[in-house]
Amino acid sequence: GRTGVRGQFFKTKEEISNEFIDMITNIEPDSWQKNGGKGTASIYGGKLIINNNYFAQVQITKLLGASSD
Repeated sequence: GRTGVRGQFFKTKEEISNEFIDMITNIEPDSWQKNGGKGTASIYGGKLIINNNYFAQVQITKLLGASSD
């Protein structure tokens, strides 16, 4: 992060993305590569790319408030 005017703290886009990915990978934690599973999550071109099992994807969809239809 960096400090702006009047001592305000700003996070970089990369820091925000990493925190978002960390939040997402708390859903079904054992299913993610970083914990020995096969699931991956990344942000590419401003889009969230999730590769995981159906249950994890449904839970992430609910978290994000998106329709799974």
